[in-house]
Amino acid sequence: MNNIIKFTMITLALALPCSASAGDIKPYIGSGIGTYIIGNGTAGNGDYVVGGYASIGLEISPYLAYELRAGTTAQANNSISSFGTDFFVSYLIKPQYMLQGFNVYALLGASTIKSWSQDIGKTKITKTNTSFSFGGGVETSVTDQFTLGVEAMILDNRRGFNPYSGNFTGAATGNLRYLF
Repeated sequence: MNNIIKFTMITLALALPCSASAGDIKPYIGSGIGTYIIGNGTAGNGDYVVGGYASIGLEISPYLAYELRAGTTAQANNSISSFGTDFFVSYLIKPQYMLQGFNVYALLGASTIKSWSQDIGKTKITKTNTSFSFGGGVETSVTDQFTLGVEAMILDNRRGFNPYSGNFTGAATGNLRYLF
C-alpha cells in the first residue's frame, strides 16, 4: 500500500506546479455526513452506520482539485461481531467538469483507515490499512462561496478482516463546501 501513497504523492507533486498559476488556485474547506458501511465484507458481517469527515482542498483549475479528508464512523454491532472505524484519512485527486450548473466529479486516491473488529467472546483486533479509494459525486453552488453536494465513495476495497486484508468501508454522504 505504500506504493499507492507514493504514486498519489508523486502525481500530486508533478501535476500541481504545471496545472495552474497562483491566481487560479482556490482553497476550500468542507464537511460531509452520511451513511457508511463497515464490516469485513462478508454477508451478514457488515452494518450501515453514521459517519462524517472534514476536508481541506485546493481547486487548481475548473477541471482539477486536490483534497485531504479526515473522519470517523459510529460503531456497528450485529449478532456475531462488532466493527468500528477509529479514524480515516483520504488523499484524493478530484477531476471535475461543470455540466448544466452542476459540478460532476470523480474521487481517486488512497485512504488510511484505523479499524477494529471483535467477534463475540474473542479478542479485539485493531489494525491500520491503506488502500486505493475511488468514488464520485455531484454538487451545485448555493452562493459564490458555498456548494452543496452528494457523493459515493469506496474508502477500502479489500475484503475480510484478517492480517492480510482490510475492513470493507464504503460511504454515501451529503457535503458542504466553502471556497475562499
